[in-house]
This record gives sequence, structure tokens and C-alpha cells, in this order.
Amino acid sequence: MTTPRLILPALAVLLCLAAAPAAAQLAHQETVNGELFIGIELYSGFRDTVRVFGPCEIAWSDPIFADPGWMIETEIVAMDLVSSDPPVLVRGNMSGLPTPGEIEFPPPDPDFPAESFFDVFFEIELPEELPGLILTNDVPLRIETTVRQFPPFFDRYAPASPAPVPLFDQYGGPVGEVTWWRQETLPWSPPQAHLLVPTVYASDEAQADETGLVHMSAFLTNGPPPGVTEFFWRPGGSFEPWIPFALDDDGSDYRAATVFDAGEGDGYAATLDANLFDPFGSYVDLKVEFDGGAFADSSTIWLDPTPLRPEIVSSPPGSLMVARLGELLRAIVRILDEQSQQAQMWVLPIAPDYSRTLETIDQLGLSGETPTKLDSASCGPTAGASCLKWLADNGHPALEHPNGDGAKPEQTGAEVARELRGDVGTTGTAGTSTGGMVAGITSYLARHGQTGWDVSYHEVNNYDDVAAMFNEFESDNEDVIPLFGDSVQTPTGKKPRGHFVTLGSKGSHCYEVNTPEYSAYCVKYGLDFMDPWNGGSTADNNYPVGTDSQGRPVLEGYKIGDGPTRVQGYVKVSPPSDGGGSRAAVQAPSAGGWILVDGAPASGGGLLDTLVWDTTGFGEGVYLVKFVAVDASGRTSTVFKLGGIPEWTVTGSDDRPPLPRSGIRGSWPNPFNPATTIEFYVAKKQAVAIAIHDAAGRLVRRLAAGEVYEEGIHRLVWDGAGENGRPVASGVYFCRFESGGASHARKLVLLR
Repeated sequence: MTTPRLILPALAVLLCLAAAPAAAQLAHQETVNGELFIGIELYSGFRDTVRVFGPCEIAWSDPIFADPGWMIETEIVAMDLVSSDPPVLVRGNMSGLPTPGEIEFPPPDPDFPAESFFDVFFEIELPEELPGLILTNDVPLRIETTVRQFPPFFDRYAPASPAPVPLFDQYGGPVGEVTWWRQETLPWSPPQAHLLVPTVYASDEAQADETGLVHMSAFLTNGPPPGVTEFFWRPGGSFEPWIPFALDDDGSDYRAATVFDAGEGDGYAATLDANLFDPFGSYVDLKVEFDGGAFADSSTIWLDPTPLRPEIVSSPPGSLMVARLGELLRAIVRILDEQSQQAQMWVLPIAPDYSRTLETIDQLGLSGETPTKLDSASCGPTAGASCLKWLADNGHPALEHPNGDGAKPEQTGAEVARELRGDVGTTGTAGTSTGGMVAGITSYLARHGQTGWDVSYHEVNNYDDVAAMFNEFESDNEDVIPLFGDSVQTPTGKKPRGHFVTLGSKGSHCYEVNTPEYSAYCVKYGLDFMDPWNGGSTADNNYPVGTDSQGRPVLEGYKIGDGPTRVQGYVKVSPPSDGGGSRAAVQAPSAGGWILVDGAPASGGGLLDTLVWDTTGFGEGVYLVKFVAVDASGRTSTVFKLGGIPEWTVTGSDDRPPLPRSGIRGSWPNPFNPATTIEFYVAKKQAVAIAIHDAAGRLVRRLAAGEVYEEGIHRLVWDGAGENGRPVASGVYFCRFESGGASHARKLVLLR
């Protein structure tokens, strides 16, 4: 029996220009990204591995079933690949005569649908090293791959046995050689402008600093660096002429690169003074233009010189809001906006331990067995890929298929990272910027058919910012990509390094410290993550978080660069249904387990209001505290605080928290109707009995009758019914806990 073969024409796939008339005869055409890594060594002394990329238009025919083989005609309609650092241009060589590539089918190995090879002729220009010269190869460079589909998305071609290939200039003179070559194809994403305006959580209100200035940034993905960047504004929704207000040719943005100096740069920034606009607030259109409008992006935001955002004046920014069980926690709130109508206080008990299963991806393996400089700087796209794979496994499967097409093979985490690397603009010399992460993930989502998502970067400077990050990680169906940073700039002038990871688990406990010298409330929390550097797991909460002298969170036991590792910030990726995005529609605040503990008319205009949380009936532990301001039109603005109810007290000089004792931690809601959740802790594996009694001590309902529980925190729900299944009357009840000699009760109030 004759083995069928797929025979490709004598044109080098991805590296040869073909005439347009021939392409018109083929049934399919698609643009992909060609990405090449080329080791170049010139006799003049230049030696480097450069990365070039750009659009390639591929045309191909439908398979033709014929005996003795199948044929797929494939051509490159157009291709130009470039690099700006150093300047390099790579094109297909029109005068070369590549030999035919072949694809064998069925394959010898069932894990790979086909194998193919191409002999490549090319042209290279290095305008800074060799101005005016065009380098070509007379000896073909053979590259091989395994092909999974057509067009060949995510296929990687490389020489099977690398050998130097001589380079000649157009006059026939020898100038150097290619020592190494690898090429990939990725889905094409055209150059796109992105305007990033930070907004107050869960609103479209621009976030201004204490002087009323709104800071914004802009980025251009998949395109050459722009020469001029200009920012404009006009009244929201109008067709009035755009008014320029800022010009920037080299903005500022924090960059993360694990092993190379990172720091600031490679962004485009502007500042707008909100005090120049309507004192009661108004919508404003904002726009950024690159190179005179070749690429542009616009956004409409609410601009208010007197923000609706609540300010907690009873405790310093970044402090904890903690009260002992049964006490009243009072918060004094000030809202500058004159149109504020209501101030609310919500709390959310967060689990002591919370984890997710993430795919581990090694950034050092993205380019094969030998890591490149680009791999060493690719923590951003690798962390982003782990985030996207988690989201794909949790309701968004299109994120792990090329172009969102479920008919195409599912991508591995490494394939997603390689695709994302072009989107976020990672370079081997500077890593990935925070703005590039936001803009690149946004582009990736759009290419995969995802609309309405919110991707944004947030700094972490204190406990308040940690509370917001915990909210993104735990209470919503979102994901969080933290940025860790080296907090020390060395005397030699080296810039701090940064590192993106994907948050996988956390642990948190609240306790009180009483010593002869001081008394304090403390929160201990730990983080673990998918670490792109060597693909670390998320199995344990083994990195406790402390604070530095400025109260900024510092990761203990994990070192980046020369100084303590700061939790610098995080990128949140929010599906459109979560209600937590900075520009998403706001859901009812009660969603996700939040409990309204107080609400009152707001004075506004900078006057003070007091909100109270009665902790009676709640359990010890760490809480997120949320303050929401609502104006007359229903617009809301939200801030977060981190706090809790101490689980234990530490005395003396030893501040190591003891293990909590077995018992009921609390119940919520309380009062309740029709049901309440009872949370209890078991210090070691043992039998537990939990029962509900009325005020006279009579048994009402058994919730646990000697069942054995593992060590840890557990929850049971009482639905307000008795042993006979019928609802009981309103009144005071007691939940009694018995286990291992411990016995105590908590009061419950049922209001029908």
C-alpha cells in the first residue's frame, strides 16, 4: 500500500515572497505573525541573537484527495520581519530556489499529525552594522517542525542539526554567518493603540490624586515605536473638535524583567487637571494619537473634581480595621461630592486558606532546551498565560484555542505564553511593562472573541490595596497577576528588578498582641503563586507577607535583586459578568457573600458621617471591609479596607501566634432569615457534636451528631427548621458546640 503524501510547492513557507496572482488561485488566505530568533556572527565583530517579527500572509489550497498522495499548495503572499533592538530586517529571497517541503501523512508518530521541512533562502539587513548591504545565503538553511494544522499556528521550525550558514553581501563578499535559527508562527494581531485611564473601583469615574490630577498612559502593541504621542479631550459624547492637552515622546511605566535591569520607561503618559472641569462632574472623551493619528484609541470617563469616593478619616490610610468580638467598630467617613446620597458599610469574611489549581509554566522553556535572553525576561507573558489557562478552565474555553476557534487544537500553557509574548511587547533587554501587560492581554482577549472584559493594573502600597487584591482573587470569578519588585536601587545605579507571577493561594489570620510595651492588632497573611521562573507550583502558603518602614507589603523568604521583595502591584483580569471591573456594570453589592452592616444618609460636601459594624454574631478571622458611596443618580464609588476580629491573643515578647482552639468561630448573617451559616474550627481530627437549642434549653435541631471532622475550618447551615423539618418561630436560639472536652454556645436570633 502506498503511503499518502502531502507535497508543498517549492516556496519556503513563512520565509519566501510569492507573486500575488498565484495566491489568488488558492482557496484560503490568512495573516499570521512570523517570529524569528536568529544567531548572527559577523566578521566585523558583531555577535548576537536577534528577534524579528511581523505579518506574513499565507495562502493555501484545500486538500486534494488523489492517489498516490495528497497535495496542499502553500504560498507566502507577503512578508517583512523587523526588529528595532538592534535594527534588523529579514525578508524572503526572491532569487533563491528553495527545494520542495514535504508533509508525510499519516504520520509515523500518532502524537504528531505530520512532519515537514523547508530549505530556506533569505535576505537580512543590519543598517547600523552594515549600512547599505543586503546579506543572503547561497547554502540553504533546512528547518524542520511538526505540523498540527493549517494554517500552521504555533508551529516552531528549527534546524535539526545546526551548522553555520555563510552570509554574503550583494557583491558576493563574505561578511559572516548565521549560527542559529528558529522561527514560529502565531495568530496575527494588527498594531493597536491603547489608552489606559485608571478609574475608581466598580465605576467609570477617573481616579484623581489629592490635587485633582488624573494620570493616564498609552501604549502601542505590535507596531514600531511611535515618534510622537499626543493626548486630547472634548466634552463627553459631543462632536466638538478635539482639544490637545499633552504631548509625550518618551513616557514612563514600570517594567518587570527577572534577570535584567527593569525600572521605568517605554510608556507614554499624560496628566489632566480635573479642577478645570464641571465642579459637579461630567463625562469627558479622551483620546491618544500615535504619529498624527496613524493609530488611536479613545475612552469616555466621568471626571469629577469633588470625587464620590469615600474617605475613611477615622483610621490612617493602609491601617487595619479591627475590633474584638462583640464590640462596635466605628468608621468615620467623609465624601467630598455634594450630590452623595448614601454611605454604606459592607463586610466579607474571607477564608483563612484559599487556593486555586494553576497550570505551571516555565518561562525558561519557552524557546526550547536552551533559554534565550527573551525567555529570561518573559515572566509577564508566562504569568499571564497561567491566568488565561485558569480562566479557560473556568467557563471561558475559547481562551486556549487559536483565535478562539474551538475546532482548532487546544494550546498548551507554553503556547499561550509565546503568543502572549508578542501581545504584551516583551523584549529581551527590558522585559514587560505594566501597561504592556494590560494592553497585551486586552488584545489577546479581543482576538479570541472576548468582549466586555476589564483588564487593569493597580499598585499595592498598603493594607487597603491588599484588601482590594484579595477581593479580586477570592470573591469574584477573576484572576490576579501580582507584580513583585526589588525595593532597592543600588549605589551603582542599577534599576530595581520586577517579576510577574500568578496568584494561586493565600492564607490569612487576625490576632491581637499584648505586651508590657504595647498592644496591637495584627494580620498575618501568606501568598503562594505560579512562579514563571522554573514553573513553581502553588502547593503551599509558604511566603509570609510583612511590611517595611513605610507600611508597604514585603514578601518574606522570596528574593528578587538586591533588596527586600515588595508586592509592587497586580494586574486583574475580569470577565464581563463579575461586576468587579473598573468599567463593568455594578452588580448588587450583596453578591458574593458581602453583608451590609450599616447604611445611612450621606452628608456629602466634605462633612463627616459615622458608620458602625456590630461584630456580635460574627466569627473571628480576617474580613474585607467595603465602603460604598451612592449619589442621586445611582452612581457608586467603592473603597476597601483590610481588617478582622482577632482569633487569638499573644502575650509577652513572643509574637508567634498560637494555634486557635476548637470551637464556633461565628455565624452569619445573625440575626437571620431564613438560614444562617455556622463556622467552627477543629484543632485536630476528632468527633464533633453541634446542636441548636431554644432559650429554655430544649433541643431544636441536631446539625452534627458525633461526626469526625479533619483539622481545620468547617461550615454548617441551619435552615431555621426543627428536627421535624418544619420552620421554627422567631426568637433567640443557642448553637452548642462539643468536641474533645470543649463545650460552648453562641446566640442566634431568628427574625421571621
